[in-house]
Amino acid sequence: MKKLLVLFLVMAVAASLTSAVVLRSLSSIPTSSGDDDGGDDGGDGDDDGNDDGNDDGGDGQSDHSLLDPSEDERVYCGVGTKIEPWTLHVAASPGGTSGTLTIRFRDDSAVAFPIPGGDSFSFTMSMGGVPGVDDLVRIDLGSGGAWISASARAGALDPFVEDGTQEEDNFCINVPNEQPSNSVSVTLGVSLYTGEVLPTGFDGNDDGKLD
Repeated sequence: MKKLLVLFLVMAVAASLTSAVVLRSLSSIPTSSGDDDGGDDGGDGDDDGNDDGNDDGGDGQSDHSLLDPSEDERVYCGVGTKIEPWTLHVAASPGGTSGTLTIRFRDDSAVAFPIPGGDSFSFTMSMGGVPGVDDLVRIDLGSGGAWISASARAGALDPFVEDGTQEEDNFCINVPNEQPSNSVSVTLGVSLYTGEVLPTGFDGNDDGKLD
């Protein structure tokens, strides 16, 4: 009986020492502040928690433009890199008569939204998933007016080159109210869908500038 008691005490001490070693080993493992969701918590291209100022929870950028069809205006919105997520918000009304809101993409495809007279229409679209298509869009309205905005992550660049310079956060531009027609080029590359930087629906003169 005495031998069994001694053996039990020896085993208990050994188990206690093993637990202490395991706990010490675990406490020496470095921890990460990343959330392991694959996102760029630090804004530096990885999920390691190193923060360079552009993180998943940081403030984004936004820009807006007003559209008045009676002044022959159109609005272009987009971002200046290939696969760059951004969001387009539009609220429009044709006034007392029916009208059509048209969103045209960089592959020259378009989506038309008929709006009854005296009514209004609004939507939010997630953009930027298909380079050469939804990195830049044109918004037209037959009559009435519209409020248009674009939002992107902190650090994103806009696609417009105005007067030979590129602003960093001008994600929407009104032509010809904000800049004259055929005066604004873009930083985007050739679209694989059209073989051109700007499609005919954006650049009818084929001079590399927005109509």
